[in-house]
Amino acid sequence: MLVLLRRMHTLPEVQRSLARFLSRYKQRQSLNELERRLVMPPGDDATCASPVEHFTAERKQWMFSTYFALIHGMPYLTKDQIVKLEYHHQASWVCLTLCAIKIINAYGANEPQLISDQDRHFLLDQLTHGSAIPVWEGHLSAHLLSLLALQTFAPAHPLLMSGTRVILAWRNCDGGLPFITQMTIYLTAFAGVALSTSGKRSQKMRGMADYLAAEQAPDGAWPYSEHVTQTDIDSTCLALECLQRVDPVRHALSIQRGQDYLAGMANLDGGFPTYHRNHPSEATMTANVIIALAPMGRKYADLLRSALAFLAAVQHADGTFERSWSLSATFAIARVISAVHHAARFASPDLAENVRSKSMAYLLRAQNPDGGWGQVSGQRSDVISTAHALSALSYLDNTQALRRAVRYLQRRSGKHARFQALPDQAAPRPIPYQFPVLAQIFALNALGDAAKAVICASSHPPAGANGRSLPHGRDTAACSQSPRECRVP
Repeated sequence: MLVLLRRMHTLPEVQRSLARFLSRYKQRQSLNELERRLVMPPGDDATCASPVEHFTAERKQWMFSTYFALIHGMPYLTKDQIVKLEYHHQASWVCLTLCAIKIINAYGANEPQLISDQDRHFLLDQLTHGSAIPVWEGHLSAHLLSLLALQTFAPAHPLLMSGTRVILAWRNCDGGLPFITQMTIYLTAFAGVALSTSGKRSQKMRGMADYLAAEQAPDGAWPYSEHVTQTDIDSTCLALECLQRVDPVRHALSIQRGQDYLAGMANLDGGFPTYHRNHPSEATMTANVIIALAPMGRKYADLLRSALAFLAAVQHADGTFERSWSLSATFAIARVISAVHHAARFASPDLAENVRSKSMAYLLRAQNPDGGWGQVSGQRSDVISTAHALSALSYLDNTQALRRAVRYLQRRSGKHARFQALPDQAAPRPIPYQFPVLAQIFALNALGDAAKAVICASSHPPAGANGRSLPHGRDTAACSQSPRECRVP
């Protein structure tokens, strides 16, 4: 934003305020390696940013190179790299971001002939008509990069000032800008899942479920927030998990539509992507889908078997998985262990035991002396990473490690049981961001899982229909059978 305002020669007081924020931000002791690289002054080896170990690595390197060029005056992408940029068939904000990166680098490298009329038309059309809300798809980062691109070839375009004011309206009280406006649907869904671990179904929780059902998109999926058109598997699975736990009978139609959407997203390798079928499969997304489809297991039996096999195949030798949208290795482990538990009848005993044992080995090896976990093994303990590990342990058999984790969280809970935590979410991956409420949600979810694990260890779970035991973590209002099969009094 500061670069854009300087190029537009406008709002000098806002420029000074942004500069002051950045100056303060540089002094933070909690900056990770990538953040330190982004604020590194010219002359240092800024191009050696933290490596991106992800299938999106190439386009992330393009993005970071563009940031360095804009912020530090480093070289723009080469002509060959610019020509290679393809921005179609991606998530909506990825398409817009890549188009903007192409334009910024072509004009910055004095190669404007590399940009076609179609490129400029796509950018302008998306800025004008591509979003139902003022901040483009709620994505401040994509909106801002697109304005920087627009400024290169249309410096007097009215969308520049109007878009700038829209983005600046979302400045936080510390003077900085977030990368998205909000995550209302995702946060509501995960909060509903966490609250359901108590076993109670309050009127407020039913209201949360009704809200989620009303936000379902025409394709049967959910976006991460209100009025966003791009749907995703992550938000969809959490919304379904919440609806299934709170009232699967009332929301049977929404659940069925969501499950059908998920079934249509399966890749040939058995895994699931985040946004579009045939995009690379991800472990966390695949685990989320298994959890969401397990209540209708017989209908999706083949799909679940393939998905479980995918998870076993992509688990690393040290027991971890690719970290996806979280910075914490324990998050993927928690989701996978939950998936293996809820769909255990579709996994071979050897497969399930192998995934569990490798995960347990990592959790025990990475647990710190204080009882907590860091984002990766060897790092200092933090609340969110520990909460995810505790959720995983609630499905495994190690009471000692579980109790140590609970005590760590108890020590870290502040006044009114409020938790302070490091940023855990990453987007654009691997840049960290934080919604403080996530620490409360994850901690509540983990403590609820742990409480049920202790109860289940000391007693048998209640019997469900046909004498079968209800699945771990569910009551008769959210059993592992389909809504049609459930017999709820």
